[in-house]
Amino acid sequence: MGSAVLIDKPYSNNTITIDFSSKRSTGKNYDVTRHEGFNSAVEPIRDPNDITKALEYFYSKGEYRNWCIFQLGITSGLRASDLLRLKVSDVANPVCSGGYQVKHGVKFRLECKKTMRFHKHVTVQITPAAEKTLQIYLDLMGEPGCKYEKYFKNNGYLFPSGKRSNCNSKRSKAAYKQPGDPIDVDTLQKLLKKELQGDLKLPYNIGTHTLRKTFCYQFYRQNQESPMALATLQGILNHSSQSTTLAYIGITQQETEEMLSTFDLGTDFVERLSE
Repeated sequence: MGSAVLIDKPYSNNTITIDFSSKRSTGKNYDVTRHEGFNSAVEPIRDPNDITKALEYFYSKGEYRNWCIFQLGITSGLRASDLLRLKVSDVANPVCSGGYQVKHGVKFRLECKKTMRFHKHVTVQITPAAEKTLQIYLDLMGEPGCKYEKYFKNNGYLFPSGKRSNCNSKRSKAAYKQPGDPIDVDTLQKLLKKELQGDLKLPYNIGTHTLRKTFCYQFYRQNQESPMALATLQGILNHSSQSTTLAYIGITQQETEEMLSTFDLGTDFVERLSE
């Protein structure tokens, strides 16, 4: 996965066009060869109360970076590999006081490694709720004297790691991670598993795709009355069919049956006529 590179001509106002393709890579590879399970085994967080628990858990422990990653992940629909490569300059401008002001109405037009060969782009919008989260995070971590002030200025990554690769790392020397480099996907996977599935005992199979799947699941459940909800998600996810989208977001057979049980197009008019 290459690092984010701004493309010269944004396609609309308040829009940042970013290329995440490997063709624009600076040569730093953060991925390590590994064997992974199928994404379908990872579940969304279905209960909104569990989402609140996770957010309160990260914030109360002072894990503001992880809190912001989680919140931005479940409200933007970005893949973790794209989310973790964002830079502060993508979402905020520096201010005279030394802090940052979040940009309003930011959209990302991404060309990701997964769909690069098809020359497809995905547009992702940062919601007003996510903008508030980003502002709180930048105020807590990026103000003068704060933990990530140096990292934000020198490296620029929005979600930096304070650690470097250890001596047993599988990375090549040229790809060793240094303090200020972004947290990688494998680290986020371990973090989410340990804290959400382990410490909080949330009843889901948690992984990095949980963030994106949670966004999709909650978006669909909140907008299922709209005939455009599924089609909108299909476009966001760049899926070829709506059945693929339904399977991806984790709608269970029981939930499908519950939706169908209340589905009515006005056939009760016969009862009204007989009254």
